Amino acid sequence: MKPIPELAAVSPTEEFMVFTVESATTPGVVYRVDKTLWSGSGACSCENFCCRIQPRLGKGDWTPPTTCKHLALADRWIAVRVAQTAIEQRKSKHQYNPSEPNL
Repeated sequence: MKPIPELAAVSPTEEFMVFTVESATTPGVVYRVDKTLWSGSGACSCENFCCRIQPRLGKGDWTPPTTCKHLALADRWIAVRVAQTAIEQRKSKHQYNPSEPNL
């Protein structure tokens, strides 16, 4: 499958559901994205999340935006990996049957 260029900035770490995401605007800057926090919505080490979003979440305010662009990239990376894995499993086992969702 052809790689998606913007997702090259996302790398999984050894920690469960924790990623590093390279800054698109500042070369050499890498953010830590942890999808296990905030009920699976995730947290990021970027200034936008730490200074603007997280304080609102801490007060129970879940009105959008609740994620930053780094969390959005990690979410897309996860979605693409799930889809790729499902496609590979379907191809290797049997033909797709929508009544058997075997993800």
